[in-house]
Amino acid sequence: MLFCTGHSGSFDGNGRQDIIVRHGSELFVYPGSGALNGLKTYGEPVKIGTDIQPGHNL
Repeated sequence: MLFCTGHSGSFDGNGRQDIIVRHGSELFVYPGSGALNGLKTYGEPVKIGTDIQPGHNL
């Protein structure tokens, strides 16, 4: 079982809350728009890493 204790943050430095997601072995950031706006709350994902395995600490 995998437990995560982290939280969201501004990963691109603009002060808006982004989300980091691992899909398979790839790592993506979904940039926050800064507004709670349904499906537009987060932008298109940007790949920021590959060959990321479960338990890999960044």
